[in-house]
Parts: sequence; structure tokens; C-alpha cells
Amino acid sequence: MKRLALLFAIFLCGITSGIAQEGNSYNGSLTFGIRAGYNLSNVASFIPHNESSENRSAANFGVIANIKINDNVVLRPGIYYSMKGENFPDHSEWNTSLNYLETPSLVVLQKNLTEKIGLELQAGFYFAYGVSSCYKTEVGSNLASDGKFYPVYEKVYPFKENKFKRFDWGVNLGCGINFHNFYFGAAYEVGLYSFDRPNNFNHCFMINIGYNF
Repeated sequence: MKRLALLFAIFLCGITSGIAQEGNSYNGSLTFGIRAGYNLSNVASFIPHNESSENRSAANFGVIANIKINDNVVLRPGIYYSMKGENFPDHSEWNTSLNYLETPSLVVLQKNLTEKIGLELQAGFYFAYGVSSCYKTEVGSNLASDGKFYPVYEKVYPFKENKFKRFDWGVNLGCGINFHNFYFGAAYEVGLYSFDRPNNFNHCFMINIGYNF
């Protein structure tokens, strides 16, 4: 994974420097935008109880900055609140929420189709810190009035209880459309850091709308 991350970083630097040389000189203009959208996330190889999981539907929202390098290249840092995790169709009590403060650092390649419409491709890294998390675990059973035993669950907070590592980072790849000041885009994040045990990584598909000021 470390070798993959290094190669990806070199690739991004090569793209940026090449286009910067071909385009205009450094512009340096700075603008800001707001974003909100939909997350469809999962966790690769996450347990509990070795049950297969499904995607968790959640949300993300945040602010971004656009640092214009030239007519074709923008650097885009930002900060988001991003809700991730996974669901278990046969055991909803195990549904896991993993919520992060996330800072993507992206290189964005832009191409204007018309005066009002532009396309863009983005690539870069995200770094995240876990702020809240929760799932339930079975701790026993109770005898009900119908004579049957039913399981008793208790909430587990894996970030707070140091069961999961709070830090996460990975790759972000996406595309978008700008229309006037409005933005619509999609991206996919692949976690490169195992927050629990080997091979447990966050994966997240994101759809966002936004406004650029």
C-alpha cells in the first residue's frame, strides 16, 4: 500500500507540473464553495461475527477552496463531515456507523465546454479523523413472558473505546460538472489504512451538489 501511495503521488505531481508548464503562468486566485451529498459506503472485510455486509447510505457536507494554478489546473483542499460504515441485512443491530472529519487534497483538471459549462476530473488524497462510531454487540439474553429467550444487546463505541483506530487516509478519484456557480459531481474513495485489523478499509462512493462563490 505504501508503494502504491508513493506511485500515485508521483503521478499527480507529474500531471500537475506538465499541465502547469503548458498553461498560463501561476494565477493564484482563491475562491470558496460549499458541498453536500450522499455517501454509499462499506468496509472491506469488516466483521463482526463474520457476517456479510451491505452498503450504508449516509451523507456528507463541507466546504472547499479552489486555488487556481492556471486555466486548466486547480488545487482543491477542503474539510467535510463524512458518514461512513456498513449495514448487516440479517442483523440490523450490528449496523456500524463510522463518522469522520475529512480533509481531501485534490488536483482538479478543468475544461470549459461553453462560457457557462465546464467539466472537471479530480484526483488526490483524503485524510480523516474519526469523531464518532457505534455498533451493538450481544451481551446475554432475557427470558420473555412467552417463555422464549431473546438476546440483549449493548452499544459499543469503537473509536472512544480504542477498538478502532481513528485515523484514516486514502485515494479520491472523481469527476464533476460546473454550470454557472453550481456544481454536480461524483467521486470514489478507497481507504489505504486499516483501521481495525489487516485488510479492513473504508470504501465510499459519493455524489455531491454544491455552490461556488
